[in-house]
Amino acid sequence: MPMSTIELTWGIISIIALLLSLAAVIVISMIIHSNKTRESEGKYRLLFDRVLAPIILIDEECRLVSVNQAACSLFEFNEKELSGLYVEELIPKERWPKFKNEILKCLVSDMDYHGEITLIGKNSKVLQTEIEATVHITNGSKYLLASFRDIGAHKQAEEAFKEKNAALNEVLAFLEEEKLKFKRQIADTIDQVIAPILSKLVKDDGTVSSNHLNALQDGLSGLALEAGGMLHTYGRLTPREMEICNLLKSGATSKEVAEALDISILTVNKHRERIRKKLVLVKKDVNLSTFLRQN
Repeated sequence: MPMSTIELTWGIISIIALLLSLAAVIVISMIIHSNKTRESEGKYRLLFDRVLAPIILIDEECRLVSVNQAACSLFEFNEKELSGLYVEELIPKERWPKFKNEILKCLVSDMDYHGEITLIGKNSKVLQTEIEATVHITNGSKYLLASFRDIGAHKQAEEAFKEKNAALNEVLAFLEEEKLKFKRQIADTIDQVIAPILSKLVKDDGTVSSNHLNALQDGLSGLALEAGGMLHTYGRLTPREMEICNLLKSGATSKEVAEALDISILTVNKHRERIRKKLVLVKKDVNLSTFLRQN
């Protein structure tokens, strides 16, 4: 039996209603998916920003498509200033061609990259960094996800250590040279002073020559000064004698020394005699105060 016009109309209306219901389901599904996607992206962005390491996302045109807060802090740009820049703008000109090849090689071959790289921040600030990069694929597009570590302080410490090490080596070389010089001086003193005295110390009759004995004592004292320096000599002074030496060195007279130490001038003079003897200045036309200031 042929379908009436009313039945045909209701059939069309039913089909349209079904299609509208289906469309509504699709739209609702898309909305739900979109909300979930935005929620997922929001969570991803939150994690991305909270990572302490500076991270940038580089596309196949070597452009920064996304940066986190740590990256902004490293380069001293805000997110708006940094996003959209080309990597070339953050690399010294002479180093860009090589680094560009490394980026493209990673993107083409899905390779990871690790190394040290110099970057340029805001106001041409030079940044010494270490980079770790890996390929990241999203929506069919490849990106290079790069994280950086500022090693500028480490590099400065390394350079400072090298400089100090070089200075230390110079000091050690100088000390070694001085040691050899002392050895030569001691050898010369023995050959030219001590040995001749020893050869004449004992007379033909077997007795000891007092003159040569005194000369030997002076020679050995001089040798001790050459070998150990003034530290050896001053080490033989008593605490009181050291006090007097310090006062004399500062320009004090015997009277002023006596007043400062609450002792008599006679006692000061006796100490001066002992000091001159210990410093091997007996019978030498050398002023004690002048000698102390010079040594």
